[in-house]
Amino acid sequence: MVLSHQQSSLMRSICVKLQGSDLRQLPSNVPSNHPRVARKPVSSLFHADVTASTSVQLFSRQLPGPLIQQPRCKRSGCTAQKNVHAFQSDAPVEQQVDPPPPSPKFQPFMPQTGVRQDMLNYRHKVKVAGGSILVRPLTQAWVDECGALLTGAFADAMGYVPMYRTYLRHQIRQYLHRHADMPPKAIVLVALLIPEQACRGQTSTADDDSASGPNAEASTSGQSQEEQNAILVGTVELSFAASTRARYLTLNAPVNCAYLCNMAVDANYRRRGYGNILLDAADDMAKIAGEKEIFLHLRFQDAAPASLYKQAGYVSDKADTFLVRLLGLDRRYLMKKQHR
Repeated sequence: MVLSHQQSSLMRSICVKLQGSDLRQLPSNVPSNHPRVARKPVSSLFHADVTASTSVQLFSRQLPGPLIQQPRCKRSGCTAQKNVHAFQSDAPVEQQVDPPPPSPKFQPFMPQTGVRQDMLNYRHKVKVAGGSILVRPLTQAWVDECGALLTGAFADAMGYVPMYRTYLRHQIRQYLHRHADMPPKAIVLVALLIPEQACRGQTSTADDDSASGPNAEASTSGQSQEEQNAILVGTVELSFAASTRARYLTLNAPVNCAYLCNMAVDANYRRRGYGNILLDAADDMAKIAGEKEIFLHLRFQDAAPASLYKQAGYVSDKADTFLVRLLGLDRRYLMKKQHR
């Protein structure tokens, strides 16, 4: 509160007069042990208590309106007087609208029961020469064969010595055991080649299996009868959370996106279109997770995978500079594909 020169002079004169007063001027009914009488001296008593209350009453009548501060509400910031009129008015009070629900896009660290079930129930079957290809999520029964496939692909690509393969295979097997139960944060798909004879045998024995009961077709490992005779020819993994994939020094994919990694096709079954079938299944998984873009890394020297990815619709988004060679790393592209 800002006071003028005349108001300050009047304030000082009132304080002087009050300080020269005597305690006998107090009302007779004030007890002698009253805290204002027993504990405080005369000057501090009237200067701190009486002067403050009297001066506020005097000057509150003389000061203009803007200089007199009204108590304010701690929450909304409005004055108490306005709040009283607001509550006494008959106008309807606006209700707070709840925020809109989150988008159907996959949220990495939130429970996604429906998305998980859709991923685990996914099946993609395509007829090929000599049988059919069934793409399905990885189960514990296929971990060993999938680990052997990835070990051979990584060892050949990285030039690992044979004695290192055993350790690498052990690490990959443990990795697959963990990621097989990780949907919807990540999903590992396997491509199974079902021979034509197995498909015919499955059709001919369908009546016998149905007569034996609904669970007669499934084995103790959760595989169907046609999957027991199948051959694992390829695998691919999609990561939907940054915590389920490796982080690099350069060209990291966005945190929340579909990231394709660990794709491999058996050397004995390449150039038969199985890679395209795996990429189509990866597109289906991205749609189930609500992602519109898929990212992947591609080394400069991998000419055959580059042709496969470009044919599937992937384009280069970023590329490493020559400076990464100083760190002993291979130069790579960050490829991206957008869904319609």
